[in-house]
Amino acid sequence: MKKSILSSAFILACLLSISQEGIRPLHGNLSYYYKTIEHTQITKPEISQQAKGTSQSLYLPFKEDFYYAYNNIYPNMNLWADSNVYVNTGYPIAPPSIGVATFDGLNKHGYPYTPNLLNLSQSLSADTLTSRPINLAQTASSASLQPSDSLALSFFYQARGNGEPPESNDSLLLDFYMPSQKAWNNGIWYSKGSANSNTNDTVFKRVFIWIKDTAYIKDGFKFRIRNTATTAGDFDHWHVDYIILDKNRSLLGDSAYYNDITFANIPTPLLKNYSAMPYEQYDSTEMAKRISVRIKNNSIKKLNYAYDLFMYNPSSQLINSFSGGYKNLCPFKPSNYPGCGNFSGYSTEQVHANPPLNYTFAAMTDSTDFKIKHILTPDGSTVSSNPPPNEIFTANDTIFQYQKFRNYYALDDGNAEGGYYVNGTGGKMAMKFKVNYFDTLQAVRIYFDPVGSVPTAASSYSFNIMLWSDGGNGPGTLIFTDKVMYPTYFKTGFREHPEYRLTVSPGLRKLGPGSYYIGFQQKIASGITVGFDKNIDHKDRLYYDSGSGWTQSSIPGSIMIHPVFGKKVAAPVSVSERSKNNLMFTVYPNPSNDVIHLSNSKQGNYSYQLLDALGRTVASDYFQSNESQIQTANIANGIYFITVFEGTDIVHQQKLIIQHN
Repeated sequence: MKKSILSSAFILACLLSISQEGIRPLHGNLSYYYKTIEHTQITKPEISQQAKGTSQSLYLPFKEDFYYAYNNIYPNMNLWADSNVYVNTGYPIAPPSIGVATFDGLNKHGYPYTPNLLNLSQSLSADTLTSRPINLAQTASSASLQPSDSLALSFFYQARGNGEPPESNDSLLLDFYMPSQKAWNNGIWYSKGSANSNTNDTVFKRVFIWIKDTAYIKDGFKFRIRNTATTAGDFDHWHVDYIILDKNRSLLGDSAYYNDITFANIPTPLLKNYSAMPYEQYDSTEMAKRISVRIKNNSIKKLNYAYDLFMYNPSSQLINSFSGGYKNLCPFKPSNYPGCGNFSGYSTEQVHANPPLNYTFAAMTDSTDFKIKHILTPDGSTVSSNPPPNEIFTANDTIFQYQKFRNYYALDDGNAEGGYYVNGTGGKMAMKFKVNYFDTLQAVRIYFDPVGSVPTAASSYSFNIMLWSDGGNGPGTLIFTDKVMYPTYFKTGFREHPEYRLTVSPGLRKLGPGSYYIGFQQKIASGITVGFDKNIDHKDRLYYDSGSGWTQSSIPGSIMIHPVFGKKVAAPVSVSERSKNNLMFTVYPNPSNDVIHLSNSKQGNYSYQLLDALGRTVASDYFQSNESQIQTANIANGIYFITVFEGTDIVHQQKLIIQHN
């Protein structure tokens, strides 16, 4: 029933729904589509030179906890033979450690496997995570392995989390490969989804599988985890973490094996209100006084560890540091360990869980990225006379995040775990932001759900960008309404910059200090879906209006709307021609009668704005080819000024004369 979200039945349900706002699954993964979510730090999957071009098997132990999810959305290719799953930190709830592999209905590019699937109750093969070959015949020291060596594979999994629940016909499965037979033994283990779509699973369950069959205890053994799902969108989420294949395992006593102090997620930003903001708008009042860090102890014993934070400038020079010193932490799960009582959960030591910043960035003259390094240093030897063994995972003791100052505001962390929508024809949503210094609003980036091909009634998906002053408790006076626009994927397809350049007079876009609300008004009654981050809560900065007035959102999270600023504005008079990055636009004829041609040798993501002598916009549009035209038959005779943009940069300006014969 939940997957009727893509059907007309869902639209009808929205129209009849009492709720005026809501969250629904996306059609695709925005982290793959929109490469310009700049406040994230994403790298491509890599494989070591040692592993490239070789079929040499891995030796035990095989261990994976996806700790690198803070900067890589693909699995480690030194361990895995494919990259279909989505490695992330946003979808799981309380994972064993930072980072999981998420299985869903999308392929490795974030697209639906079957975008035109008609039967949305059908569950089809979807993601697969396959290990590289593993030598189960002998160890790295050439010792033979036997069925009596207590070989076992274990991992933890969670259904739904912050995602969409798998139904009873959806499954997560485990298969083993038999090297001699060159065949897979499917369904070694499986779990089905729930018949109750409202089930919110917040617990990671452990899977423990003995490997005793000699068909597997050979060189070239592999295992794979896969799922079945509705493959028409971002549906049916399973999250997998803490994968361990090793010898000398114990089904009951194995909990001692998980000696591990770890981060559980990305700490909160260093700014109190934004994940990213324009560098020209930054001042010391924007700094958070403390940040939130989730640290957990996966052992069955109390562990002693230190927490440290280091900040680096773009030249990798250390500019600030903080040490929380050593503290004891009881197990994350309830235990009878002496001195822990009824304690369970993340660290509550303030110098670790909420370390003070006591630092402000200096004023910046250009876009600047600061790298923040968080480190945990376990010291098991100080806990007791019988310390636990060395950590099973050590890489999750260090994570990085980036505080970015660019030309836009962002509340979200750069990842969308769902889509936000407002019901009602003419419905509006707006995000609150604050301007500290006079500046000019140039554009808005709106991370719409990329629904695919242009709908039959594309005009119903049109919208108007709007800006309001602060009304004290939500949007107040309307400052401007821009022209009718359409989601960028209707024109240019996926992986495009979702930026909408404003066409209203620059005078209306010059903003003084104060709070404002940026958003849009829709036409379609069921709403236009916008990416929504469920992990950073700024619901106090999101407002909606379904026809009954403005209301603050009640849904925890952050809307993915980014207002773009910059003081370089196309001037209506005294404009000199210029070029940037060797982009030499030719604009002709001049004077013009019925058409103006824009020509350039390089293709790109361009837009133009044609202003009259009073600074009013008379024509504007986007174009990607190296040729574009402006029809001028209906534009009055006179002097005009054209500005060509690449992204938010001005690459050409010129004075034009329109003179009809």
